[in-house]
Amino acid sequence: MKQSDRYIFPVYLALVALISFAYYGPFLHNFFAYDDFGLLELSAKGPGSVMLGYNYTLRFVNNSVWIPLYAFFGLNPFGYNLFSLLLWFFNSVLLFRFLRRLLDNSALAALAGLIFCASAAGCDAVFWRAASGTLLNTTFYLLTLHRYTVFRQTGAVGKWRLSVLFFMLAMFSKEEAASLPMLVVLLELLFFNGRADLKGVARRVLVFCSVIVGSVLLNYLVIYHVLQVQSELAHMFAFRPLHSLFSGWTVFFLAPDGRLVLQDPRIYLTAVLIPLSFLLVKDRRLLLFGYGWVFLAFLPQSLSGMSQFGPSDVISLSLSRHLYLPSAGAAIAYTALCAGLSERFSTRVALAAAILFLLLFVPYNFKQISARGEEWLSIGSPMERFLINVKKIHPQLPANTYVFVVNTPTGRAFIQQALRVFYNNETITYIVDPKNFHPKPGETALLFTCHLTPDYDVLVQSSPFP
Repeated sequence: MKQSDRYIFPVYLALVALISFAYYGPFLHNFFAYDDFGLLELSAKGPGSVMLGYNYTLRFVNNSVWIPLYAFFGLNPFGYNLFSLLLWFFNSVLLFRFLRRLLDNSALAALAGLIFCASAAGCDAVFWRAASGTLLNTTFYLLTLHRYTVFRQTGAVGKWRLSVLFFMLAMFSKEEAASLPMLVVLLELLFFNGRADLKGVARRVLVFCSVIVGSVLLNYLVIYHVLQVQSELAHMFAFRPLHSLFSGWTVFFLAPDGRLVLQDPRIYLTAVLIPLSFLLVKDRRLLLFGYGWVFLAFLPQSLSGMSQFGPSDVISLSLSRHLYLPSAGAAIAYTALCAGLSERFSTRVALAAAILFLLLFVPYNFKQISARGEEWLSIGSPMERFLINVKKIHPQLPANTYVFVVNTPTGRAFIQQALRVFYNNETITYIVDPKNFHPKPGETALLFTCHLTPDYDVLVQSSPFP
């Protein structure tokens, strides 16, 4: 370890910890929302159900995390939120380690890591527990790049094998890791003189690609031939070429709500400043790597029909969590521009610019994340109050209970999942068609009427179903 690292790394750890907890600490008690209830329902059924995944998506590594979380924290959202916060912090440390190894420059690695940690672009990956696969995938993604870099610098074959193992874990955390082979090619061409050993690069990239193909085949065989169901991935697949080409660049300015209009001047400012940035930087490798990371890391995620720009009543449809991994590339690009100031002018000028940038960047993003956290709070709190008040009225619900909710605080599927897990009763069923529903002997039918108050409380009235 260099002498400078003895001072930079501890200070860096303190700063990213401070930023992480300042951003997300106030929201550690935010309640569950949307697909969280489905994952909780699977967790209550046992490890086998959890591993099969929600909506039949075989993200074995990410799914397995819910087993200890449910065992330790049950239906308390604090532990799940804390886990996501710690992953946010840990990934910032991993980006530092990767760039420190790649660049042999702790100051640049620390700056990139701080910007990555302070960006609000991907904050929905923390606020939505069901999106934890985005965070976990990034963890193994960065571990893969770090081990691969060590292998290329030292020739240690064990590090290469570890990089393949970490990539397998990334792919079975979330499919967006499929961008990594393309990023490895970029890494080879820019930093490891890969042109001198194209066959070697091709062989190594082919191994990574075989992991992707293997994961796709395994998912296909298990879901379509063993379980004989349809995966959510196939249902949500969308091919939008313009979205794939251009949407990733919004990571430089898009608010976490994901809303964008063509009149937004930041679109055109970004389109102008990116080409101009090459004029400022003499050694353009890091800048190219950052921009390449933004583009390539977004490509697999752009194939999901879940990502939207337009306003939506469903907060989880925002582009935000899909920009978390690309935001690491944006942090690298910002750092490359700072390094360019050092080349063009002096280290003091670059240091002053970096400090000024962070002094503006951190408060701006803190404000955005605070607002986003309040939005998630407004989604989860009514559901929390609904469940609390329903349990006050009905401490227990018998088997074969059917419910219908007027002025429901969330979607009917999520109501059913939440009631099942919070009552530990798999036979609770939401009434889909109340006009044609008639309870049979041995069935209980209940009507709940909700009234939402300005402070997110939900007043519940219960009566037998008419």
